[in-house]
Amino acid sequence: MRQTLEQLNRNMTQDQMKNMQIDEEKFRKSIERTMNLLKRIQIEQKIDEMLKRTERMNEKQEELSKQTEKSNPNDQKENENLSKQQDEISKELQNLENTMEDLKEKMQDMSDVPKEELDKLMEEFDKQQNEQLSKQASQNLKQGQKQNAQKNQKQLSNNMQQMQQMMQQMKDQMMQQNQMQTFTDMMRIIDNLLSLSKKQEELKNQSQKLDPNSSQYQTLAQQQNEIKNNLNKLLEQLAQLSQKTFAVTPEMGKALGLANKNMEQSLSNMQNRNPKNSAMFQQEAMGNMNQAIMMMKSQLESMMQGGSGQGGMMSLLQQLQQLSGQQMTLNNMTQMLQQMQQGNLNQEQQAQLQRLAQQQQLIQKSLEQLNKEAKESGEVKKKFLQILRTFAKTNAGSNLLICKPKN
Repeated sequence: MRQTLEQLNRNMTQDQMKNMQIDEEKFRKSIERTMNLLKRIQIEQKIDEMLKRTERMNEKQEELSKQTEKSNPNDQKENENLSKQQDEISKELQNLENTMEDLKEKMQDMSDVPKEELDKLMEEFDKQQNEQLSKQASQNLKQGQKQNAQKNQKQLSNNMQQMQQMMQQMKDQMMQQNQMQTFTDMMRIIDNLLSLSKKQEELKNQSQKLDPNSSQYQTLAQQQNEIKNNLNKLLEQLAQLSQKTFAVTPEMGKALGLANKNMEQSLSNMQNRNPKNSAMFQQEAMGNMNQAIMMMKSQLESMMQGGSGQGGMMSLLQQLQQLSGQQMTLNNMTQMLQQMQQGNLNQEQQAQLQRLAQQQQLIQKSLEQLNKEAKESGEVKKKFLQILRTFAKTNAGSNLLICKPKN
């Protein structure tokens, strides 16, 4: 009886493992997508940071110019105070330049980002020689040369206003370009999906009328295979688009994946000359495609109403929570195997346990990298770390090594 129960437990564990939907290649693609999207968030935030810094500096410079105009050039203490304030602006100008360099580095490996606009911005900033102007104004103030200081301050204010305008244009262009590209690509996918759904419906109407002994099965099977291949191409296009925008959700990919699976089942039933089941799976495939189309249309409507930003952030957080959920699933399976280990696991089960440990390490490594990236993104960091802390607590009892997130 004991041997029977142990064997039953082993069989149940094997079945559960076979049913696990954590495919390593798909998981890597999911991580890659999340990383790329997070990098895009960081680029957008860096541009925002530059814009805000320039606005603050411009305000400080204008206020300092007003103080300089009212100042007494013979009051050395006042001159020293104004000079120190100008020095602070010089430091902020240096920080702004460093931020631009950092942004340029982050853009290197990214597509569809305003690299040329940033190069023009940095070239103009270098040409303006703002830091030198600020240092010269500071020296003028210290020496009581009020008119020279005002001249340099005025030029600096004009330069900052120009930089502010260029940065705002770069930000607007990036957002509009990304949204328009997403809109265009998704509309194209929707149009192609509608065409495929229509073809699938026509094929279903032919399939369900077939006699099991009909000679048309081969022809219809070729048509079904062609529809399936075209769907795979659309899946690839959707996957590429998902690297650039949060508008592509996991639910869209899941719906089209189910459509692909149902098409495979339809082909299999055609080979077995079962028209009823073949038509049933074709109907399911149509429903899956139509579901994906409706989700895409909903996202396009949201984009047109300007609601894509918040949805994108929530989508990222949802994906991070799903990664934690995958880790929890692996831990549960690992603990089941470890309870049985005691020398009773066969070679295949030992190999499966090793594979689970490797997948756990892969998830942990990916989460650590995401944590590192997220620390540079202020809007994501707090909620992201909360997810990772929950993740770490969930794994507190695991015998496998789990690295907790650092603050």
